[in-house]
Amino acid sequence: MDGNKITNSFLHNNRVAGVMFGYQRDFLVENNILSYNGHALDGDTGYGATSMEGSYNDGITYTGNYTNYNYSKGLDIHDGNRILIENNVTLGDRLKGIEVYNHANPMTDVIVRNNNVTQNPNSKLGNDDNASDRYRGYTAISILTNEKNHKWTSPLAKGRYEISNNTIDGLTKPFENGQPGTFGILFRNNEASNNYSLNIEGNSITGDSTDYIISVNNNTAQASRGVEGGGSGDITIARNQVEVDDIKHLPIYINDDTTYVASVLDPATGKRVNKVTKVPFTKTRGSINIDSNELTVSKIKSRWKNAVAIESTNAASIGVNSNTFKYKDNEPWQRYDVARKTDGAVIKDLMQAFFGINRLNDTVKVIATDNKFITDTPNKNGFFRLYNGDWVNLNAKEKNVFLGHNTLDGNH
Repeated sequence: MDGNKITNSFLHNNRVAGVMFGYQRDFLVENNILSYNGHALDGDTGYGATSMEGSYNDGITYTGNYTNYNYSKGLDIHDGNRILIENNVTLGDRLKGIEVYNHANPMTDVIVRNNNVTQNPNSKLGNDDNASDRYRGYTAISILTNEKNHKWTSPLAKGRYEISNNTIDGLTKPFENGQPGTFGILFRNNEASNNYSLNIEGNSITGDSTDYIISVNNNTAQASRGVEGGGSGDITIARNQVEVDDIKHLPIYINDDTTYVASVLDPATGKRVNKVTKVPFTKTRGSINIDSNELTVSKIKSRWKNAVAIESTNAASIGVNSNTFKYKDNEPWQRYDVARKTDGAVIKDLMQAFFGINRLNDTVKVIATDNKFITDTPNKNGFFRLYNGDWVNLNAKEKNVFLGHNTLDGNH
């Protein structure tokens, strides 16, 4: 169907969704109030608006809508392409503010911009009626590609994904042991080989606690069925303003997972078990640019104390430039001891590194310049030494690395 629309409606207290649609082209959801849809004991359903899983939809726009206290998600896409979600307000939607993903058809064009997402930490699901702890996390905005790991029959257009100029308020980890985690912005790419660009720019994120503020994950080996996947695209994380007190894991995290998990028959037991294989990268693709962000936190509870952690990547170039990282209070987590490599002496109160990067090989270029590290309590207890005295901790030989004019606590 072409050109259908739902506008200026108050849709509330429905068992599944305020708006649910499928098999639409150029579909518009505009200026609606979408409230309290779903069931208080169920995390599987309860959407302000959603497309049907398995349906083909092309050209979807959500704009000017107000969603509040839906029992699963505010604005959701289960399947679709050419998606624009802009100028909406979501308040207190329980599990996700805005989520876009695809199960049965390709999704290469998604824009989420100029939305206001507010979490209410009291709107949470302790025990789902079917799975007790399945829905204890929260994500404000997420884009997840190819969640079912399909192998498409035709080549795809290069992916274009944008999450820009959104405001996320009240970000709070609902439960200390919440799964699958709490995120401000989450991007997960499962396309086997399709290249893409991702821009996470100009967002404002505030709150009390989270696992990750911005997380970008590629797992292209799984969709490739155990052969080398494409890996990284062109990733830009820029001009974001962040103030979140308690980081359970990491503020900015990027990872290209090379794990392939296959269900195989165990000849000894006759039962199916998961066989895990690592499929390492042999080639580079794409780039990572983390520029002009300002992050303010009180503490990071992860073993890694990185402001930016790139756990593994096959990106051809990495730039971490002109960022400002502020610690409001270093006392709760500054007790980090490390054995010095030169003589084995234990050094206390160290930040592991400002940027932790695991490169594919020494041909990958890394540039880190004009970054600032600022705290409220300068030079307390020798805290501001960095691991091995480096701004960048590399799990590779330090070739093709340029560390420019970076400032630590106002000192060069």
